[in-house]
Amino acid sequence: MKRWSSALLQLALVAIILSGGIVITKKLIATKPKIKKVRPREAIHGVMVRRVRPGSVEMVVGGDGTVSPSKMIDIVPQVSGKAVYVSERFQRGLRFREGELLIKIEDSDYLAALAGAGADLKAREARLTQLKEESKEAKREWEDLNPGTAPPPLLIKQPEIEAAEAAVDAARAAIERARLDLQRTEIRAPFSGVVLQDNLDTGQYLRAGQPVGKIFSDEQVEVKVYLNERDVGYIAIPGFNTRSSTGSSAEVETDIGGKPHKWTGHVVRAEPVDEKTRTIPVVVVVNDPYGSLPPLSVGSFVRVKIRGRAIENAVRIPKEAVQWTEEGLPFVWVVGKESMLNRRMVEIEKSINGTYIMTRGLKSGEKVVITPPPSVTEGLKVRIEEIRD
Repeated sequence: MKRWSSALLQLALVAIILSGGIVITKKLIATKPKIKKVRPREAIHGVMVRRVRPGSVEMVVGGDGTVSPSKMIDIVPQVSGKAVYVSERFQRGLRFREGELLIKIEDSDYLAALAGAGADLKAREARLTQLKEESKEAKREWEDLNPGTAPPPLLIKQPEIEAAEAAVDAARAAIERARLDLQRTEIRAPFSGVVLQDNLDTGQYLRAGQPVGKIFSDEQVEVKVYLNERDVGYIAIPGFNTRSSTGSSAEVETDIGGKPHKWTGHVVRAEPVDEKTRTIPVVVVVNDPYGSLPPLSVGSFVRVKIRGRAIENAVRIPKEAVQWTEEGLPFVWVVGKESMLNRRMVEIEKSINGTYIMTRGLKSGEKVVITPPPSVTEGLKVRIEEIRD
């Protein structure tokens, strides 16, 4: 009996606790604050814009090229003989001055030949003098015996005198040849320059007409840049698209020792069109390339920028601002009324240093988006931040 009374008491306690919990929960729900429903704000992309300011833009064209000599010759001895002296500067890469002695050929045979030619000339001149004296004596005797009549040419030795005069002329020419051969035993630099090839050592026998080296002038060097027909139209090329003797100025740059070095040059000519690439080789000259340290050495790989004519009413836009249609046509996004984007087709004139030069499609004062969002649609509203030039 007591067990049943205890069980009923426990059930009654559980029921009371559950009823109290239900009442408290209903009260909490009834008294909780009501949250107002708010429509989420529309996401607005932020973009960087730049105002269009048309103006004069100087066109720059160019490309890469290799430095080559403007003037280069082979060193070829004109007489044969043993090399008794070779300048220490006659080595690949070393410089020399104009008129400097580069090679000396043994000259004893040529000195002897000059002396022999001189002796032969004296002998022939003596013979001519003798004949002329004999001719005068023969003519005097003829006139005494035959006054008023001309003496026969053979009598007064006229043919012999003419032959002797020719022999004297030949002897004088032989002296000049011998003197010239003697001078040619010294090979001197015809200009200041640099040795490109040397194939000679002291004591080596040289043969006339056989090259022993190659040199080039350090007065100026050339760089050949291949340009397309459109780029050629921006620059002045003497004898090609201008009658002026002065072509467009240029900048030649290369890296030496991890640092960029620059030289100033100018366009001098255009060579015939390259049949394989259909481009036009334009030659740029740099004066005094070895006048600075480091020099603009022959064989260097360089970058060339040629300054061309200016284009008026042009706009310069960063490349990242330009997008392309499926047909490959360029366009940009312009911020219009109520900060909405409008697509604008443009015409690109030239690409220069990470920018596009445009001549059509944009108006002064318009705001061009420099950083278009990943996905853009016509009429998209944006928040702008203007970049000041």
